[in-house]
Amino acid sequence: TDLADPYQMIAALFNDFVIYFREKMSQEVEAWLAGVYEKTSEQGVVCISPIDPRVDKASAMVMGIFGYTAGQTIIIHKIFSSYLSAIAAARILKDAMPLEDLAQIIVCIYSLNFVYARKENFNSLKYLSSGLFDSNKTRMA
Repeated sequence: TDLADPYQMIAALFNDFVIYFREKMSQEVEAWLAGVYEKTSEQGVVCISPIDPRVDKASAMVMGIFGYTAGQTIIIHKIFSSYLSAIAAARILKDAMPLEDLAQIIVCIYSLNFVYARKENFNSLKYLSSGLFDSNKTRMA
């Protein structure tokens, strides 16, 4: 399948990153996610850790796009897994591209969550390549 938008392709590749590596969390993957959240005493609930934008602009941007705030407690769900995948993407790619380009990838990852909720057997790469999603028209709220 030919993808017209490279941001969409990168987003599709990173979208399920954490789900894929969940069972085999290597030290490298754990390092990419360090300091993002803390487990709470309640099972299935995490607390979003503060991210200093002066130290980690890319991860702070991801937090903003996903609408999370430091200290917020959330139930672990698909969107949280995508948040972790987006954090990993941001930390891996931050030195390879401008923040504005990285933002387009993160918005694509975030937007895919709403498509997942409506479609069974969803394939993000196929969906993005279908032309139904245009990251250039996506606006952050």
